[in-house]
This record gives sequence, C-alpha cells and structure tokens, in this order.
Amino acid sequence: MGLRGVALLVVALLVASAEAGSRQLAAGFKLAWQMDASGLDFYVECASGQYCAFGIGSGMLNSDTIVCHLSGATGVCTDGSVGGSKIAPTADPQNDVAVVATEVGVGKWSVWGRRALNTGDANDKVIVGGGQAAIWATGPGPLSLHSTKSKVNINWAEAGSFPSLPTPTPAVTPPPVTPPVIPPPPVTPPVIPPPPVIPPPPVTPPVIPSPPVTPPVIPPPPVTPPVIPPPPVTPPTNGGVGTGTFAFAADFALSWAPAGGGSQRAFTMTCAAGRYCAVGIGSGMRRSDVMVCHAATGAPTCRDGSVGGVRAAPTFNEPQNVVVTSGGSSGPNAWTVSFTRPLTTPDIAFDQVLATTGQAMIWATGAVSPSGAISQHSSTSRGSVGIDWTGAGAPAPPSQGGSGASSSRQFTAGFGVAWRVDGTAMEITVSCTSGSWCSLGLGGGMVNSDVVMCWFSAARGTVACDDAHVGGQKVTPSNNENQDVTVVSSTADANGRWSAVYRRALQTGDPNDKNFDLGGPQSVIWGTGPLVGEAWGEHSAKGSAQIDWGADGDAPQAAASTPVDDGGLTEVHSGFRLGVRQGQAVFAARPGSVSLGGARRGEVLAIADVLRFTFSCDKGQYCAVGLNDDGKMTPADAFICWEDNAVVQCLDWFCTQHSACPADNSQDVQVESYSSGASSWSVTFVRAISTGDAQDTVIPSGVVDMIYASGPDSGPSSPSQLHDEFGTAAYDPVTGEITVNSGGSGQAWHIIVAVVLLFCLGLIAGALILAKRSLGYLFQTSWLGAVLSSIFVVASFLVLGLGDYSFYKGRPADIATLFGGPAQLCMALALVLKARLFSPVLFLMKLPQERALWWHRWIGRLGWAFATLHALCMLYAYDNDAGKSIDQLFEGTLPTGGTTDGVRKVKPLSGFFAWLLYTALVLLGIPMLRRRFYEAFLYSHILISIATLICVIVHLPFGWRSYFIFGVPILILIVDNIARLLQRSKECVVESFETCGSITKIIIKPSSKAPEWGLGSYFFVTIPEIAFNEAHPFSVTSHHSSGVAVFYVKNSGSGTWTEKLSRLDRPAQGMKARMEGPYGRLCFDWRAHDYLVLIAGGVGITPMLSIADYLDPTQTATIAWSVRDPEFIRLIAGHVENLLSRFKYLRLVMFYTGATPLSTVDVDHPGITVVAGRPDYPALFAKSTSDRTAVAICGPPGLVEQASRDAKQCLNDAPVHIETFEF
Repeated sequence: MGLRGVALLVVALLVASAEAGSRQLAAGFKLAWQMDASGLDFYVECASGQYCAFGIGSGMLNSDTIVCHLSGATGVCTDGSVGGSKIAPTADPQNDVAVVATEVGVGKWSVWGRRALNTGDANDKVIVGGGQAAIWATGPGPLSLHSTKSKVNINWAEAGSFPSLPTPTPAVTPPPVTPPVIPPPPVTPPVIPPPPVIPPPPVTPPVIPSPPVTPPVIPPPPVTPPVIPPPPVTPPTNGGVGTGTFAFAADFALSWAPAGGGSQRAFTMTCAAGRYCAVGIGSGMRRSDVMVCHAATGAPTCRDGSVGGVRAAPTFNEPQNVVVTSGGSSGPNAWTVSFTRPLTTPDIAFDQVLATTGQAMIWATGAVSPSGAISQHSSTSRGSVGIDWTGAGAPAPPSQGGSGASSSRQFTAGFGVAWRVDGTAMEITVSCTSGSWCSLGLGGGMVNSDVVMCWFSAARGTVACDDAHVGGQKVTPSNNENQDVTVVSSTADANGRWSAVYRRALQTGDPNDKNFDLGGPQSVIWGTGPLVGEAWGEHSAKGSAQIDWGADGDAPQAAASTPVDDGGLTEVHSGFRLGVRQGQAVFAARPGSVSLGGARRGEVLAIADVLRFTFSCDKGQYCAVGLNDDGKMTPADAFICWEDNAVVQCLDWFCTQHSACPADNSQDVQVESYSSGASSWSVTFVRAISTGDAQDTVIPSGVVDMIYASGPDSGPSSPSQLHDEFGTAAYDPVTGEITVNSGGSGQAWHIIVAVVLLFCLGLIAGALILAKRSLGYLFQTSWLGAVLSSIFVVASFLVLGLGDYSFYKGRPADIATLFGGPAQLCMALALVLKARLFSPVLFLMKLPQERALWWHRWIGRLGWAFATLHALCMLYAYDNDAGKSIDQLFEGTLPTGGTTDGVRKVKPLSGFFAWLLYTALVLLGIPMLRRRFYEAFLYSHILISIATLICVIVHLPFGWRSYFIFGVPILILIVDNIARLLQRSKECVVESFETCGSITKIIIKPSSKAPEWGLGSYFFVTIPEIAFNEAHPFSVTSHHSSGVAVFYVKNSGSGTWTEKLSRLDRPAQGMKARMEGPYGRLCFDWRAHDYLVLIAGGVGITPMLSIADYLDPTQTATIAWSVRDPEFIRLIAGHVENLLSRFKYLRLVMFYTGATPLSTVDVDHPGITVVAGRPDYPALFAKSTSDRTAVAICGPPGLVEQASRDAKQCLNDAPVHIETFEF
C-alpha cells in the first residue's frame, strides 16, 4: 500500500464518525466538510483551469482563506488571509493547511485537505460548530481576480456525506528508458528509489513517515496558542457533567464548570489583548444580564451588569454578584480571567437565573480604553447563541430565555404562522390556502425587506420556500443568491390548505437578510395572493405587525376568572374604588411580556416584592392608576384595566401625551384574578417593586404618590379615551390608607394666584382710566412700570402654564422650572417690543416706539434674571438631590418631569449656551457701551439674539405653548422687517441743507406715498451718500401739510454720521434720502389741556416746535428753551418767528447760557423773551392758572430730571411727557 496509502486509511478511520456536510457554491465549485474534535477535513471540487477558495469571515476584508489550485497533477492549498483592503490573499508565514489527496477528472479536479479548528496562528480564525459566516470565490488559476464570489453561512457540524478518499495508486517501476515523471528535489534524493507515479512533496519529506497511532499530517493543537491560550481551569472539552467550553469568536472563548457545591458556576474567559469580552443571559441585547471583563487597567477584572429596554452600554449593578477567583494571565496577545457567579442571586431586579440545562446567551467583544471604558461592539463582534451547560459547549436549544417557546399569529382566514426559537435558528410553520402563496418578512414596510415566499408547487408535489428580498422600490421580491431557508416538512390536506415548516438561522451573514431580534417586538410584513401557474400573482391581502419572537403568545390576558373580594377599597371617585397593599408574588412571565422583576420569558422567578392593586369599576368604564410623584398625567408609568366580554384585561402603559397612552414596550403587570358582575367589574393585579424596565418607575419604600383616571370604555382596540374623572392619591404602606385628592386640585393654587394678579392689574388700569390718564402715561414711569410688568409677566405665564405646572411641590427642580417659564415669556415680550413699524402690542397699548425700547431693555433684563435663577436652582437640585449629579445636566437629554423616560425632553447643554449668550446681550447693552459703539452694538445684538433664540429652541421640550410663545413674536418681527424694508425702499429728494456751527438744517421732500405725521413725530433718516444702510432718528419740526420734512441735526462729534453730514460740501441737487416712520406720540391728549409748558434744551427744541405747530389757536403755550449756541438761534429764528406769528397765545422764553452776546436781530419779536442764565422752572410753572396744564420735556438728562421733578411738585397731577432718544 505504501506510506501514502497508510496515511489515507488512518485519516479515513479517524473521521469516519465525524459530522459532515456539503454545499454547491457555484456551477464549478463544490465544497464538502466534516468536523471532529480537533480539526476540519475539507473537500474541494473545482472546474479545470480554475482555482477555488473558501474562508472564514463576514466579508472579503479581514478574512481567513484557504486557496486551492491544481499544479500539474497535484492539488495545492495555501493558508492565507486578507487584510483591511481588497487585495489578493497573502500566504500566512505559518501554513496550517495540509493536502491529503488529489484527484484529476474530466473537466474538473478535486483535493482533500485538513486544518486544525484552532491553530494558534494570529492570522487564522477559530472554526466553530454551528452557523459561522464564510466566504468563497473562484476564478482562472492559479490565482487571479475572481470571476464569482459570495458570502454564505455554514454549519460545520451539520450531518451529511463526505466524499471518500481516492483509492491509493500503488508504486510502479517505469520503463528503463523513461525518466521519472517528476524529478526528485535537487537537494534531497528521492524518498522512494524507483521513480513513483505520484511523487512526494517537492521540499518536505513524506507527509506520513510510518503508520503512527496519531497521524502526523494533523499535529495536535499547541498547548498555548498565541491568540487564545487554553484557560488554566478549562475542563476537558469532551465535557463531564456541567462542564464545557465554547468559542464565540476567533478571539473570544469561554469555559465553565460547577462550583460551590452546585449552587455556583465557575467561568474562565479568554480574550484578545486590548479588548473587552462580555457574555450574558438573554435572547437579545436588550433586557439582558451581562458579565463584562477586561484587562485594560492591569490585572483582568469582571463586573456584573445589565442592559435595559434600549440598546445601550451595560449599567453595572450594585451589589456585584461576580467574584474574580483568579487573575489568570495577561500577555501581549491575549488575557485570561476566572470568576464565579451564583446560579440564583438575591438581586432579582437585574440578575437572571443561570439555567442548569440549555439557555439563550448573548456575547460581545470590542475595544477598551486604557481607563477601562468599553466601546460599542461592531455588528460582527456580537451575537446570540444557545449553550447547553451540561455538554461540551456546542449550541443547544435552551430551555429558558424564550428559546423553545412557541407562538402563533393568524393574519387572515387563509394565512397563519407559528414559530419556535431553536438554538441559533428560527423554525416557522406556515399555513396557507391552496392555490395561494403566503409570505412572511422582516421589515417595517414592503420596500427594503427580507421575505420568505412559500407556495405549494404542483410540479414538485411539495411546498417550496424561497429566500428573497425587496429592494428600494415596490416590486416583486427577488430571490437571494444565498438560499438560507431550509424546508423541513410540508403537508397538503383535502380541505384546500397546505402547511410547511422551514428553518432559517437567526443571523445568516447574508447582506440581503435581516437578523431576528429576540430582545423585544420586531416589525414584520406579510402578504398572500393567488398563484399563476408556478409564479406569484399580485397580493390579495397584505399588512404589517409587531411580533415578539420570544413571547409565549400575543394575548395580553392569561388569568382565570375568580371572584375578587371588593371589601376594604377606597372610593377615589364615583364608579372607581381602589385598593393597594404590599406583598410578594411568584412571577411567571405572562404572554407578551419581556421582563418581570428581572425574569425572562418562560422562566419562573423566586418570590419578589410587589404592590398588589385592586380595581372595582362600573360597567362600560376603564380605570387606570399611574405612578408619578409629580401629580402629572405625562410622563407617567400607568396601569389600565377594562372589561371585554366578561374578561378583564390589564396593560402596562407609558403615558407621554395628553391622550390615549401607548402600551409599554415591556408588559410588567400580572393579573391574579378578576370578576364580572351585572353593574361592575373587579380585578387584582401585581407589579414588581423594580422591573428593570427603563419606562417603569421604581416603587419607593415610603409613601407612594399616584394619579388615577377613568372614562368610557371604547373596546379592546382602543380601551380608553380622554378621562372623565382624574386626580391624585397617595398610599401609605405603614397605615395601609389611601389619601385621595380631588381632580385638578393640584392646579388650584396657581389658578387663584393668576386670577388675583390679573384682577389687581385690571383695578390699577381702570383707576388710571377713570382718572383720565392715558395708559401711555404708565410707560414712562420706571418704578410703576416695573411693578405692573412683573405682575403681567407672572400672571400671563401662570395662565399659559395651567396644564403643565400642577406638580409644584417646592422642590428645587420644581422652582427651577417655574423660573424657566417666565424667562421664556420675557424673551418673547422683548422680541415683540423690538418691532416698531408693525407692532400690534404698540398699537393696542398706544405705546411710542422710543418708550417700547425702554421696556424692551427692562423686560429683557428681567428675563435674564429669571433665566439665571432657573439655572442656579437646577444646578442646586442636581447637586443635592439623591440619584442626580451635575454631570447629568451636560449629557444628552433630561425628561421634563420626574425620572420617567418621557418623550418631551430638554437639552441642558444648549440651555447653558443660551444663558451665556443671554448674559452677553445684557452686558453689551450697558448704556455706556451701547451709546459709544452703537453701530457695533446694533449688529452684534441682532446676531447674538438669533443665536440665543436658536439655543433656547433646541433646549426646550416644545409643545403648543412654546410654539405660541416664540412663534407669534417671530412672525411679528418678520412682518415688521418686511414693512420697514418696503418703506425704506422709496427714495426721497433732499431739497436743501444748511450748516451753522454745530447744527445742520436739512429739508427733505417725501415720496408721494409717504404717511402723514403729527406733533412730536420723528423719522429714521438714511442718506446713502453718507452711509448706505445707516439710519438715525430725528424729530420733524414742520407740519405735514407743508409737503416737506424739516430736520435740525446736531453734530455728535468726530467720526460720527452727523459729523459727516455737517461736512458735506456740495449742493443738495441730486442728493437722495430714505425715511422710515413716522414714530412717536405724546403720552397725553394735548387737546384736553388749556395750557402747555414745552421745556427744551439745545436741539431738544425740535420736537417742541413740532408740537407747537399743531396747537389749537385758542390754546396757550409757553416754550422754555435753554440754549448756548447763537448760531443755532440764528438758524432756527425764521421757523420760530413763523410759529409766533400764527399762534396768538404762543410764547418763547429763551434762557441763554452762551458766552457770546446775542444779536437783537435774531430775537427781535414781541413773543420772544430772553433771560440770561439757567431757567427757574418753579417760577415758570407758577404762572399757570389752569388746572388743565400739561408738560412736555426734551433735552439733556440733567435738564429733564430737574424739570420733571419741579413739574410734579408745582403742578401736582399734571401729566408730564418726556421725549427720549436712548437707542
């Protein structure tokens, strides 16, 4: 037989009992395999002139490959790998693939080879039983760009036939004249003296030296592989009772053994250096119990954690129930750690029970930082498997955790499905009407979905199922290149129905396939329609649904009808009686549930602490109770019960809006008993103190605050509408009593306060109106205006906030929220007051635009104060409240109330930036800075205001109030700016300008569509020749009937716009201007007064001349003008004389304080009196003999202050109007 024949025979005997399988990968490429305890034998059948390659990996990149080709008459297989870029495989320095035999046929060639499961080579991946992602390719030999390639999922341990090794060819002596077919290697002589037909390998000695006990072709795995060293306490891999090992990935393995007399389990974990490895109990990443280990900080360490209802990093539990027993080893390539965990821990909220047989498990691995922070795993470095704790670690259908559980769903009368999780595969039974096709798919819609199409094929006489997918358009599904669905059995009956059972891996690795999610409800689509021959016709019915693959059923009710004792209940309102008591219960997961007190589906939990609720409700009503210490309906963890056909059903709800609430992702209430009577129904259900669900409130050990509601029952699909009755209650576990508050009582305090404040505001306004005062008078009196604005802001906010602020209990977080609301309202009012041409507020309040600017600044500062208090209270709350920290304020989002995971959330970081920007607005608005750098202030103010508003909008949990509070001011500002732009777009003609000293007189002829102006009016004037878009306010001194607007402009100093105007050295002809306005009005009705005192200083004479130009001929008026510039007197003399000649009772008293003597020509008019020195206002006011006297003042701040003070003292209640231009 020879050495080669002996080797082939030994290998055949060793693998005779191994499991085997095969796959036709392409028309010219067949792969077969069989796996034993130490290695994998493979068979490659390839087309002539082609190479064939297969490998381990989820894609071509970063894969472990075996490339085979034919060299002469000898098969060659190279152990290689592909790195992070798309290139040809590179041969590994350590070749771990051995060719056993080669056979050349007609149009094809075949090769038999072997590779160890775990070679210890860093370039090789570990071959594991069960489904494993693999790749394949073929192309022109020996190795070129592939012509065909794909990905496939292979179960190396599946049963099947393996091609027999070829019969060994005996050595023969060639004719003496014929040289050897293949000469011996040049260095070593031929192993067999006569030239053989099949020569030995060209470099190495014979593969099988002599018949050994263990064939040397496949050397035993090394004792310490570089990547995954064998764990120091790993039990034998063939397993004893309760021992085993399992390799989740090439760089992650786990071994286990009994410990603690059978009450614990000892684990040994081996992981690649620089990475963490985690294993957990659960059929999905969500709601799982995990153990996370790493060696980033030195010695390997492990922690006990859990994952809640959302896919996030694990939260580490306290207390820790994982104990590290040995630090193991930490090398350059891998680290090892040993630890123990009890099968059952006292931590029922987060830890799950370690089963003694099969169990669904999850695993993950990823990078870890030097500080021990773990990163998110990639899609290829996590998974779910079934582990048989009694065997050698091969995947087994677990008996708990949802695996093995079956459920069903009837989509139509002719289409239903049932399913069962079986280890790493899903087994689905389809029942369908004859002559129809039926399909079930994974996806939220028909497009981009993964579907399985099944039909009864008359041609085949059996049911066929195709693995297909639908792309980005609504078209007929396309079959996948890799068919990952296997039909197990099918039947057709005489009643016109057929059924089939098919299997598919939970994770196939095919990009056209979606993964089954066992961690909660998953979106599916379904459809059915007629067959057209063997083709699928248009669907006759279709739809979408949510299926929880691990649940035992879809119905939300599983309790038997047992009478409930209705005694001892508290009537919360008519038709709803409530009972609450503490206790314990044994939780068996209900149908459709995901988590109950830490238990998984189908798993009975030890006794847990619960609250036991009893409802007694009238017929036709639903009743609900929620856990929320804020007294709010949203967000709240609620339980709703209703009666349907004499069966009482209860759901766990999570309320996020003021309407019917959606069911919680995890149903954590368990009905114990119920009864149905003629006029009422009763139910008793339990809820664990802590469920581990992020949407559930942890029930406190002290007083339990609750909300309750009831309303009409609208049927099982929509059991509740808006409540008829609602309120708050509290359960005291010490006394067992329930204290009930009437519905809406939590809102009474601020309703009363709001009504009282608004009533006071109305009384003040009414008293002023009765006193014949215009409301505009209030808006120039700082202290009174401040008081009234505070009342208005607080009252308005309370009215707007009625629905959201009933939870106030005096806690720092509550106070912070109450301060945040007025801050919003102040910002909104400040925005409204900035509008000047189109402003409903200014129009309704008869508020001059220059007065509105004072209010704009004052209310803006008030808003900043409220915002600062809001921020300080929130910082204090999160620095002092238990379970909170300041760090939370700068991470992600926070719920608007309580700790429940509501949908309306605030973003604290954007709020912090809004406060910083708001502070900058206030500081830059300091009068000294604002006046000195007005243009820079103006543009920076606009930009910072926009940025502040954006940050506030991002910060807020927007509801209708927020949209209203900010939407209306923004709309008003947009319309106002459009109106101003349209008005300023109309060009006016500058008729003349004249400069005398520091004063320039400019006359402008408005456009034909310019609005009329009145007494005390002013315009914003722009002269593009000086500055294209710079506008300045100036009082108009002429009457609108004159057809021109006359302005007197004072030079404000070097570099200013007014200085550039005074230096214009050109005729006015052809000069253009733009006017925006008019603005300004008196705060009193000037027609209602017999005597007017008009006090002016310097250029402040201009609005007084405008007022005088509109006097009634019978009115008496005195202009008291303090002036020091004789050039100004000379410039304005003609205008003054014109007024004095027209109005008989108008007088001008000129208080001249200049150093240059006045010319008598400039003041030569009987109506002008010149007084040297400063004015004596009390003497001036003493000349008033009428009780209907009014005063108007315009001038420097010192003059305004003195004149207004003297007017109040001498004229008592006479109205005083003060012109202001503090922009």
